[in-house]
Amino acid sequence: STGVRKHGELVGIFATQLPPDAKPICSVLDTISAQSWSDAIAEVNNQRMLVQKATRMYLQVIKGVDVQVSRTAFVLAVGDATASLRKTLKGYDSIPAPPTQAIGNVLLQG
Repeated sequence: STGVRKHGELVGIFATQLPPDAKPICSVLDTISAQSWSDAIAEVNNQRMLVQKATRMYLQVIKGVDVQVSRTAFVLAVGDATASLRKTLKGYDSIPAPPTQAIGNVLLQG
């Protein structure tokens, strides 16, 4: 296994070898680099942060805390979270698009 680090912080772990008795059934995973995995994990972490921010701003609006600023920050956070989600759903720069359902089905067989 290999640890993925970003700015010195461990952000994920992925297997770099198959068990001796495993048979590779799909080569799609071979095309994804360690950097792509790292970028995808970082983007998902960004989504988590943006959802937390949107939740905080929404609760501030409900509680009447700095309503105009909170409402604006909420709308911006939801827009940023949506854009981030699209990156991981469709692929972006070094983040590969996820495999099709057919490839996913093959990967789950075994």
